[in-house]
Amino acid sequence: MISKIKLSTMSILFLSVGVFAKEHCTFNTNKENISIKWTAYKTPAKAPAEGTFNDIKYKGKMTGDSILRVTKNITATLDSMTVNSNKPERDANISNSFFKLMKKKNIVVKVLNATEKNIEVEINMNGKKQKLIMESHIENDILTAEGIIDVLNFNLGPALQSLSEACKALHENKTWPDVKLNLTAKFEKKCK
Repeated sequence: MISKIKLSTMSILFLSVGVFAKEHCTFNTNKENISIKWTAYKTPAKAPAEGTFNDIKYKGKMTGDSILRVTKNITATLDSMTVNSNKPERDANISNSFFKLMKKKNIVVKVLNATEKNIEVEINMNGKKQKLIMESHIENDILTAEGIIDVLNFNLGPALQSLSEACKALHENKTWPDVKLNLTAKFEKKCK
């Protein structure tokens, strides 16, 4: 009788260890599942103009045990001359009147820290580095983040003036220095 009790107790112990064992999950993303978009503003009514860049290179480990850990490893290099707003005439104006005036054509965005609510990035543009805190949110294994930069903080006043002059009529004499950045990254979750 005692051996039956011991056997039953041991069976319950092994079963409960299996039930309470924590599964190990990994999260993976790739460049096809990451999107970086910008929204610039024009006209006194602050009308939005949106776009992205066609050539974005990512560096960093794209797999980890949490979405935040993977995010902390990512650096993106954007080729500013591949600006894409889905309007070729606008793209030509932005490239020729704004980005061509930068000291370096690449914009580098490096994630410094990531939490459930914020992502801290360092943006290197026109040879000047600035930190930006982006509000972030994770839902259904999709990370979204949003933040606003001021191009004047990157010594781009002359480039902004050049763009404003080139688009004077279209912008109704107003080109805003603030640009909203949006990041979306979809992750695949695999658990064992």
